[in-house]
Amino acid sequence: YQRRVRVGEDEIRGDGMVVEIPGTTEKGPGTNLSICWTYAQKAGTDAPPIGTLPVKFTVTLDVDVFPRVSFQYKQRTNLWEETQFINLEDPAGTQFCTNERSIFFDNSTQNVQPIAVKIEADVDRVAEPTLTSLILNQEMIREAATELKISSKCHPSTGICKVDMGISLGEVTFVGQDRYPGIVFGFVSRFIQEVTIVNSGTDEYNYAYGVRVKFTLPENLEYSSVAKIGGLSSDVSCTTDDNTVTCFIPEGGAINDREVLSQTFGIAFSLVDITRPVDLLLQAEVSASEPSVDSNTGNNRVESLIEVKELAELSISGGSSQSQLPFNNQYTIINKAIGTQSVDIKHEYSVELNENALKSEVQDITVNMYWPQQVDGDGNHIVPLYNITVPEHISAICTPSLASLYPYQVLDLVGAPALTEELSLPRESPSIVPETMDCANSEYRSKCLRISCNIEKISRGAAHLNGFRVSLYAKVHEANLYDVQRI
Repeated sequence: YQRRVRVGEDEIRGDGMVVEIPGTTEKGPGTNLSICWTYAQKAGTDAPPIGTLPVKFTVTLDVDVFPRVSFQYKQRTNLWEETQFINLEDPAGTQFCTNERSIFFDNSTQNVQPIAVKIEADVDRVAEPTLTSLILNQEMIREAATELKISSKCHPSTGICKVDMGISLGEVTFVGQDRYPGIVFGFVSRFIQEVTIVNSGTDEYNYAYGVRVKFTLPENLEYSSVAKIGGLSSDVSCTTDDNTVTCFIPEGGAINDREVLSQTFGIAFSLVDITRPVDLLLQAEVSASEPSVDSNTGNNRVESLIEVKELAELSISGGSSQSQLPFNNQYTIINKAIGTQSVDIKHEYSVELNENALKSEVQDITVNMYWPQQVDGDGNHIVPLYNITVPEHISAICTPSLASLYPYQVLDLVGAPALTEELSLPRESPSIVPETMDCANSEYRSKCLRISCNIEKISRGAAHLNGFRVSLYAKVHEANLYDVQRI
């Protein structure tokens, strides 16, 4: 019995003249080759008792000349063998195609003339030793000998494309740019660098093959993705390896459009590993692959210094107006509460723009202060506030209000708690007053009263003119001075 199988024409498939190099993330000049077979017909009427026929084919490139193409990158391998299994029950005319096989061009000869291809095929008796009675029609197979025609945009005689690749790094954008004037670690976690590639080659044959951009990243800067610029998507693809990112520019895009000859895209980086202010040096280099030859490499490299800053636009200062307050229990008027209008427990805090602040004005600010107002869970007061003041020229609201702090207390004419017996103070029992109440310590902060002041804006200038200042006035009961280690 005889099965006739003929070899069809070879096909070139792939993304232009560049293919991936197996086992690496790099690409080299070449294309992808696929061999297609057509099951022509069978000779005879009886079919053997098998379902598939293993056919081993051999493809040899550049039979009669020194090889200009190879099945392996930068090696002289011009032989390809593969076995395909053909279903004998399929009708005549059924086509079978192999997987794509990469072939690489040796452009050192700059020769783009047709390449001879020799195709051989036979039954693979190693795969199926019992198929001794089946043969292929070798005459039809020999007739399939053909040539590989390379389509190139380069000079027809030299095979060279003279290009002049240049690169520039444009704007840096990030989420929250309307809120922060720069990249601030802890607040800005991702930024996009605009990249523009230009082919300035003036030669008639200046088609750019295998254009790629290699970025060298500083420590802790992590590649995220290709990003849109101006709302436009890009066909640029990127791979990463250690501290480098390589981006491949599509040949069929704007880089080879005679009206444009440039390609702009965005590349996004992550800042999640940045934990301090730092200057990031981003380096980028553009190159083209053979058969494109860059006639000017002076504009192929560029650097960009990206400053990651700490958010320190504002500064706060202040504290107790007096480090010590006098106390004398001989005077009954201050046995109830230390402090008069002339001697108070007073804290004052100022918030203003730093001298090196990037902005002349900051809006929507919140200042939180923690105060030992009451005994936790008891309700008795320790150092009760009786007044909170802010400058009249500053638009600010501080909460809670004094009225909400003392809803059942007697208020004097200016809305502050009067120093009367009705103002609940701790009893003279040491067990009521905590031994330690350090509102500056996060461990005890939950037991303190949080006073929040929301400020509309703070402008550049002296604190008493353009900054914000809040004053806290309080009293302390005599009983709180006994058996207390620290408040």
